[in-house]
Amino acid sequence: GTLDRLELPFWVRKMVDSHIQDSVPSAKQEFKRVDANRDKIVEWSEYEAVGGHSPEHRHKFRTADENGDGVLSQMEYVAFKNPLTTEYVLTRIAEELLEDFDTNKDKKVSIDEFVHHSPSRIDDKDDKEID
Repeated sequence: GTLDRLELPFWVRKMVDSHIQDSVPSAKQEFKRVDANRDKIVEWSEYEAVGGHSPEHRHKFRTADENGDGVLSQMEYVAFKNPLTTEYVLTRIAEELLEDFDTNKDKKVSIDEFVHHSPSRIDDKDDKEID
């Protein structure tokens, strides 16, 4: 079959919900595996030891760190692995997008700023953060 314009949003929501249902338990299991010293937090070095050492992973790790303590609790780790399912991560992503696109810093994104925005901050060696 096919989906019409009215059915598509419901189908997308169903697929997202299904993904969340499958991925959250998986992230919780992965947290236990990555938490090498079993202190119920994941440090960047623990995550890096299992292969997560790209600038993109580091940026996502910092974004998921809700309380800014430099480590991830299990809840924060789930947000790290499933960023679009967590309110505070979505808020930080939106804030970053506004900051990145708003080159004249007027708290608005003009059509010109949107069309001519600079590359993602993931490649930024300073890894700017949202405070």
